[in-house]
Amino acid sequence: MSRFLSFLFSFLNIISMHANNDQSDTLIVGYTTAAPFIITDKNKPSGIGIWLREKSAKDLELNYELKEMDFTSLLDKLESGEVGISQSLIK
Repeated sequence: MSRFLSFLFSFLNIISMHANNDQSDTLIVGYTTAAPFIITDKNKPSGIGIWLREKSAKDLELNYELKEMDFTSLLDKLESGEVGISQSLIK
């Protein structure tokens, strides 16, 4: 439970920082699947993490785009700035 709360706090903090910078930009969200937080059903992501991000983005009036990728690519793209935030589970 503490990992989830830590993730939740970090996620909301990053989203709010982005929302304060420029509302016209689209936040690129890179993700990897990790049930039950993120699952892919018929090529559409869903799960607890997806629901939470959708709710937060709606409340903050934040535009975002999802990009599924493997974990190594996700880290590389975060470092290069191609992805603004990661939504994945680290085991």
